[in-house]
Amino acid sequence: MPKFEGNDDFERQKEIERVIELAWHCKCLRIPYEYVLDNVCVRHRKVLAYTEIKVRKYLWTDHDDIFLSLNKIMIAQAIRKSADVPCYLVVSTKEGLIHWTTIDRTFKNLVAGPKKERYPRDRHECEPSVLIPRDEFNLLASR
Repeated sequence: MPKFEGNDDFERQKEIERVIELAWHCKCLRIPYEYVLDNVCVRHRKVLAYTEIKVRKYLWTDHDDIFLSLNKIMIAQAIRKSADVPCYLVVSTKEGLIHWTTIDRTFKNLVAGPKKERYPRDRHECEPSVLIPRDEFNLLASR
């Protein structure tokens, strides 16, 4: 599976991890790439939640929905079922707002694609995805 995150993305995600740690009184630990989600949040060695962090370069009000891969939703549902721990999507936007919502539930899904390139580099023509309505998010912080 190709990895599309660069060092800049990783640094921005680390900033959001610190905000999560302060707001939820926990420690965010990066988990291996194979787990698909970004972090496990722990307090006193107890797992509180798993998180997927997205840093967007647009304003929170620019879109009605947040787009997320169906694969991440399926992993979140599997974690919820097997570990009985919630999974959250945390989204940071251009103006410094940080919002969160649960992702270990069902959503209406769609297929994004086909991609603009005739032969995409990863050879996938489309990606099953979900749109999470913006009004289903809670404000976590504003920087």
